[in-house]
Amino acid sequence: MKKTILGFIILVSLIGCSTVEQKDFFEDLAIGVKDTTRVYVFTNKHFGFYYGETNQQFTDDWQGWTLKEKRIFNDYKIYVDDNHLNRQTALTSVYPYKVKRQFEFITEEFFFADSLDLVILQLKNLNTDKTTIELQGLNADKNFSQSENAFSTGLTGSLPGYKFTIFSDSKISKADNEFGKFEFNTRGKDSIKIFFYITKLKPDVNRIIAECNNIINSKRNRLDKLIKDSYIKTNNDELNKAIAWAKISLDALITTQNYKGIWAGLPWFNNNWGRDTFIALPGATLVSGNFDDAKEILLAFAEHQDKNPSSQYYGRIPNLITLNNKIYNTVDGTPWFVIQCYNYFYYTNDIDFLKQIYPALKLAIQATLKNHVDENGFLTHGDQETWMDAQGPDGCYSPRGNRAVEIQALWYKQALYTYEIGQILNDTSFSKSCLVAAKNTALNFEKFFVDTTKNIIYDRLDSYGNKDESIRPNQFFALNEPDLFTYSVTRLKILGNTLPKLVYPYGVLSLAQEDNNFHFYHNYPPYYPKDAAYHNGIIWQWNTGPVVQTLCGFGLQDSAWNLTNELTYQILNRDCVGSIAELMDAFPREGEKYPRLSGTVSQAWSISEYLRNIYQDYLGIRPDAYHKAIYLLPTLPKEITTVSLNQKIGTDILKIDYDFSTSVYKIILLADKIKDSLDVGIGVINRADASYQMKTVIFKGDKLVFEIPANGNALDEAKVLRNEKEIKVSGQVYNEPPTNFYLFEKVKFAQPDIKNLRNKFTGK
Repeated sequence: MKKTILGFIILVSLIGCSTVEQKDFFEDLAIGVKDTTRVYVFTNKHFGFYYGETNQQFTDDWQGWTLKEKRIFNDYKIYVDDNHLNRQTALTSVYPYKVKRQFEFITEEFFFADSLDLVILQLKNLNTDKTTIELQGLNADKNFSQSENAFSTGLTGSLPGYKFTIFSDSKISKADNEFGKFEFNTRGKDSIKIFFYITKLKPDVNRIIAECNNIINSKRNRLDKLIKDSYIKTNNDELNKAIAWAKISLDALITTQNYKGIWAGLPWFNNNWGRDTFIALPGATLVSGNFDDAKEILLAFAEHQDKNPSSQYYGRIPNLITLNNKIYNTVDGTPWFVIQCYNYFYYTNDIDFLKQIYPALKLAIQATLKNHVDENGFLTHGDQETWMDAQGPDGCYSPRGNRAVEIQALWYKQALYTYEIGQILNDTSFSKSCLVAAKNTALNFEKFFVDTTKNIIYDRLDSYGNKDESIRPNQFFALNEPDLFTYSVTRLKILGNTLPKLVYPYGVLSLAQEDNNFHFYHNYPPYYPKDAAYHNGIIWQWNTGPVVQTLCGFGLQDSAWNLTNELTYQILNRDCVGSIAELMDAFPREGEKYPRLSGTVSQAWSISEYLRNIYQDYLGIRPDAYHKAIYLLPTLPKEITTVSLNQKIGTDILKIDYDFSTSVYKIILLADKIKDSLDVGIGVINRADASYQMKTVIFKGDKLVFEIPANGNALDEAKVLRNEKEIKVSGQVYNEPPTNFYLFEKVKFAQPDIKNLRNKFTGK
């Protein structure tokens, strides 16, 4: 089997761009680190990942090479002629496929292969007699055996039946098995390649050495194709770089173990969590056109649906599937699953998928209506079954039972989308029951969850009907469902009341800072345990997603851009290279410039929501492959004036250009790669707060240009050109009533009340 995989890698390495193109592309993406350290992660897109430090040795036991949830080793040290290559002195550059450390004379390159369980080290400009590798924290048997120019041993304590082998293109002159030290003769050699390889069968050492460059190139070419297939370029170079890295970091988390899934986050969530997977799916796959992975992931989870009528989890999709177990302890995983099945279909028009997945969608609704919906149409659940699930010795730190606000918004969409899918598949009678369920939820939502005098949405109703006035980010999921509200102005008033209490310019708090239960630091001993803060104040970075969506929906994209800019900065400059962490403290510690990042260093839904916001909210791209249509509703911030991208709608590819840099906004569409035609609808809010809405058809080979005045408010000021000739299209202009202007002025960010909040715990 390994030979088959290796052969595939060699084949892939022959496909791609020229060496010059690759060098320029990846040099532009490289992120340098000097006089500090950052962490990095690579995966092999199967069972393995490597989590390391750029400019120092490992700092905790989570770091190093992990395979099948077992640590192989923590790190390695390199000695040349007994002199340690000290990483703190290196200029380190992290590329999408390698880490490069430049010491005074010597260059070190680290590679983590695709598909194979293989680490490759390459040292150049040696000019030394010997080179020594010391493996730190090696979790292997001590009895290494030598065969040819390789040393192998078992992994009895971690992976029984597997062999760990170290070998090189230079002779191993000495091996200290007890301390994991291996010395290589490099006299007269300018460079050396060292391999760490794990297999079940005897490793084909000579073949790995011979095909080393092809193995490296296969990963490089695959990532090159990933970025170029989902081409996007703006006038902001830092944003372009961050978008590319976000795609690459998410790609690393899409893995095939027993089946395909998305790891929730590294280093400790290297398994497939249902809720995390489904929230991450649009940004990780759909927006970039990676439809194959999206389909495979959804079908894999559907196979594990609980089909036991006597089970309390009957109808649910798993919350977690590990290598050895699966659990169903989440109420929102199943609605998220249904929502993403619907989204996948509208991106692809894959009717065969819809037919295949429909029994799971139908069972999910039937079981929920039978066992978990109350008399008002609300979905009921336990205290610990939402995403705010941290628990301490006395129970939940953030109890959310038994009807949380975001659960009702998700349930409404699940019922509505299942109705639409049932209509498409001509299951008319059942689909109507779904519509009744959706309407019942919507009809009662404002009555039970909204207080229009206080301009708040309750976070939950408990089992006694008491209303929880805690201000949490969960309400944004409801704010993003206009059908749950009678009037749009109600949503705007709630936003104006919520944002100044909950959202800093750099992140979304998990609880308003004015709340007595607010915890501002994740790890703050001895004042409270970490989990007490987990959902009670500190920032969850994925929550930027629904908040940006709400702000852009109200034309407040310049405010939203503050939050997105923060994540762009983190991708390029903080902690894990090219990625976004799970959590962030509410504000900096004394004497520190930035709030500390914590939790997983690379979190799928954090990165995915960043990308989803870019595509769906700022660029406003809404494919509807089922109706052969695309809707473009851009809300570009002032910093972003030009955008060019390729967008997939099913099997069609449409080239889209936005040019908002002059007094005339232009949306330019090129249809060279569509089959026949697409309906096109556009909606643009200009600088005068006038919303221009127009629609027409684009045919294969067409160039279609929409021109909208940046400061106008009349329809006759706009025009549409097809192949350079003006055409008439249907359209309208909506002007925001002046009476609402004062409500927009209330939508402001919260400011950290640092001194008073610190005093609450410390008394200082």
